[in-house]
Amino acid sequence: MAGVPAPAAATPKRGPWFPVHRVTQRLDQLGLPFFIPYARLLAGFESKKQLAEITRGILAPGVAILVFVGFWSVCAKVVRTESVAIPSPAETWSAWLGMREFAEMNAAKEHAHDAKQKKLSAALSLQAEKATAAGNTTNAEIFRTRSKEALTNRYAGSPTFGDQIAVSLLTVLIGFAAATAIAIPLGLLCGLSPLINTAIMPLIQIFKPVSPLAWLPIVFVFVTALYQPAEDAKLLGRALFISAGTVTLAHSGRP
Repeated sequence: MAGVPAPAAATPKRGPWFPVHRVTQRLDQLGLPFFIPYARLLAGFESKKQLAEITRGILAPGVAILVFVGFWSVCAKVVRTESVAIPSPAETWSAWLGMREFAEMNAAKEHAHDAKQKKLSAALSLQAEKATAAGNTTNAEIFRTRSKEALTNRYAGSPTFGDQIAVSLLTVLIGFAAATAIAIPLGLLCGLSPLINTAIMPLIQIFKPVSPLAWLPIVFVFVTALYQPAEDAKLLGRALFISAGTVTLAHSGRP
């Protein structure tokens, strides 16, 4: 009808500002479904439902953790023998604080040791320059050698829990990398050649069920006989290669 204004066009609903479906799929693939409701909430999908999912995802694990800590506390009081006792949560937390304090003290001692060695090296270098200027080449060479030794003299403190964690992670990484480098080419060869598959498969079937504890003494003998670490080697010691070799052999034949 004339004089009646036309209805306004509906404003199209804006979509999320990021690809929420792709993000949620990736979170699910990475084993992080806990964060999926947060992504959907940011995208504006069913806010009430996502808030309920977030609340449930926080409360349910929280209640489970509280029940576990309570059960742990009861066991720490009840399960005791003459020589063994289960540490309580409070004692475990105190031990954790003690390890942190030890790590901080150890780091401070290492820093002070390195500063002292640098100062000593500089003083010896100065003595070497004076001896060179005086024409005493023998003493100058001695001072230079001692200066270099001072810089290479590392702190010999006990390893902290951080150092041990780093060595453990490096051990597993080396072991899995070596196992992958061995298993993938063998798998390709077995797939490409029926003859190689027939030849190798009995050995794989024999070694596959062998426990890592059975490989440990064998690797220990080989590493001890073939590898001599440096005196100041903290990281690349025998224990690292023994553990890495055990991980390699334990996982090379696994699917």
